[in-house]
Amino acid sequence: MAVGDVVNGINAASGTFNFQPAVGVECVILTCSGGNTSMGNGITNGTAVSRTDYSFSGTSAQGGRNPHNMKLCINNTNYLYTATNTYPSAYSGIQIK
Repeated sequence: MAVGDVVNGINAASGTFNFQPAVGVECVILTCSGGNTSMGNGITNGTAVSRTDYSFSGTSAQGGRNPHNMKLCINNTNYLYTATNTYPSAYSGIQIK
């Protein structure tokens, strides 16, 4: 892979899923999807997880959180974490280093 290439993936089932770039590689995640009622995504280092939960049962006026409009920078040390309740999770982004 090279700078500017698209990075994306999809988990085979619901639950948690991580995307950890190779050593020296950095990516910006632009969108995450999955779950029909809720999902969460954020950054993990393999031990701690910092995540934001999204509920799809409310309106945008009630939350304003949008997992399809993000700029989440990740690398090999602090990488993408996703969790969904019913459907496989997916992500898409761009390699920047």
